[in-house]
Amino acid sequence: MLLDSVLILLSLMPNNFQHQKAINKAKEIDDVEKINLTVVTSNQKAKNLYTNLGFKVFGFEEKALKVNGVYYDEEHMVLCLDK
Repeated sequence: MLLDSVLILLSLMPNNFQHQKAINKAKEIDDVEKINLTVVTSNQKAKNLYTNLGFKVFGFEEKALKVNGVYYDEEHMVLCLDK
């Protein structure tokens, strides 16, 4: 449940500094070892942001979302927290 809260926070934050602050907070929680997220493949700005924060792509999901009849692919990303 707490990890879900961290992921929601990451998706709502407008800038890199706030993302890093949330990641640092997650590192303080003993049971949190990694943060997973998904990003639409066409959202290059978000992909660049997450890559700059240290996230790595570990998977791809074709037609992961369907919005108004249009399918969107997603990449799955992970950030392993060094503890």
